[in-house]
Amino acid sequence: MNFSNFAAAGCAVALAGALAGCGGGDDGAVAETTRGTPAAVEPTRGYEAGPLKVPARGPAEYRIRGYREDVPAFGREASREELAQAASYAHGYGIGRLEENWPRACRFASESLVRRLAAKAGLPRSASCEEALETVPDIVLGSEYERTEVEANSLRVDGRRGYLLYSGATAPYFMPVIEEDRVWKVDSRAPTPFYYSENK
Repeated sequence: MNFSNFAAAGCAVALAGALAGCGGGDDGAVAETTRGTPAAVEPTRGYEAGPLKVPARGPAEYRIRGYREDVPAFGREASREELAQAASYAHGYGIGRLEENWPRACRFASESLVRRLAAKAGLPRSASCEEALETVPDIVLGSEYERTEVEANSLRVDGRRGYLLYSGATAPYFMPVIEEDRVWKVDSRAPTPFYYSENK
């Protein structure tokens, strides 16, 4: 996907976000995973979820001058298997948050993310993942389809931390991830569009 006009696409995403609604969802079975093993894709209800794809084209298309050039250059490129696993977790997490199905989203969220959200919301240290996710509002990035489409091309890692680089329907994103229990888990409340993240 060519994102040379991604700034204009950002406006389209913002407009779509203003018009988007949220649906609910039945729980589906999620396979037990280890690093390099994708989670099972679960069914959704009430809307058309974006697809999960792993073309694994690498980080080159995300090297956008002036916009977080450090992310595509971070660490090293992980294996395709690890990329697929991280992408499946980001996809599942996005669907869970969109549906406000907190147990589902929590299957893919890192412990460190839960601790940060609980602190942000002023919850006690004993607060559950579900309480933390439900208390802190979601960040609306676009339409339901846009928010759940994951076309994953790169996983940049350094030690236990990394970034998943992927394309939505209209824009490129990066999602911080962290290795916990031998899998790459989502470590941010929401992905960041490259066009919202100038070099720092």
